Amino acid sequence: MKNSNKDFFEKIPGFLATIDEIKTNGFFDTMNSNIQGSEGVLMGIIFNGIGYIPSSKKERKLGINPIIDVQSILQEIKKQITEETRIVHSVYSEVKTEKWPLWDEPGENIIGEKGTKINFSFNVFFKL
Repeated sequence: MKNSNKDFFEKIPGFLATIDEIKTNGFFDTMNSNIQGSEGVLMGIIFNGIGYIPSSKKERKLGINPIIDVQSILQEIKKQITEETRIVHSVYSEVKTEKWPLWDEPGENIIGEKGTKINFSFNVFFKL
């Protein structure tokens, strides 16, 4: 029996491209994951966060990149999704971008932009 979850991440290339873009050209600022189970059975994975891609190198920071290995997290999620005994029940993936504002010294007025702020979210739930 072929597992239809095998090509799962190929169905959401924009999400993976966003993660790669943040990792390569920016930094992650916030990352959350929530793993849910029911009586010892994996029910769902919720993975979301915020990343920034600066317009200039002077705005580039390390963020939480040295602490969090995003590729390992995504590999483990992929491993769980492609597990032969799991059937994906529902999936949600979203990427939202907005301007990353540059504020004046008192922090009262926006005087430009530093780059792009990206909110990303990925949720997958399995049939029990």
